[in-house]
Amino acid sequence: MLRHIPNIITFSRIPALALVAYWTLVPGPHHAQWAWWMLLWAVASDFLDGYLARRFNWTSNLGKLLDAMIDKVLVLGGFALLVIVGLLIPWWFVTLVLVLMAVREFGITWMRLVAARKGLVLAAEKTGKIKTATQMTSLLVLFAAPALPQFHTPLLYAGWILFYVAAYLTIKSGLIYLKKYGPLLKNGGEQ
Repeated sequence: MLRHIPNIITFSRIPALALVAYWTLVPGPHHAQWAWWMLLWAVASDFLDGYLARRFNWTSNLGKLLDAMIDKVLVLGGFALLVIVGLLIPWWFVTLVLVLMAVREFGITWMRLVAARKGLVLAAEKTGKIKTATQMTSLLVLFAAPALPQFHTPLLYAGWILFYVAAYLTIKSGLIYLKKYGPLLKNGGEQ
């Protein structure tokens, strides 16, 4: 049972995102602060589950896949919430960036699934790890803007900068993966 703790922590990010969405979209006293704290848990849990899995040798291919998929849902869902409430502007450009992010994220996941079917494991690239950390930091900073009204403007600007750095890293890491592992895509993954 203990070996499933990392996966349980990973799954906890789904209800955490649902609560972040509720507290972000439904006006109420302290909702912005609650949303930020719940998002902080979700981001911290991403590091905690990986640490526990490695520390106690509880890693599994399923856990790695679930962690990656739920990270993508958290990041894209969080950014989508920010577009909905008007914290990421202009909405049309940010939506385009989010579509590019989604294509990259799910494209890499598809490549990993194809590789797994062939008995291969695609190693995480350093750029991808930096990208994820930058995306999550951007989310935390942008969600902090309404939670800390006295620092709203500087947090917003810092969050926007981090968002666009994350967007750049998303595209760059996607291109690195495509170049390194692109041959797996030939014939739907069959060689």
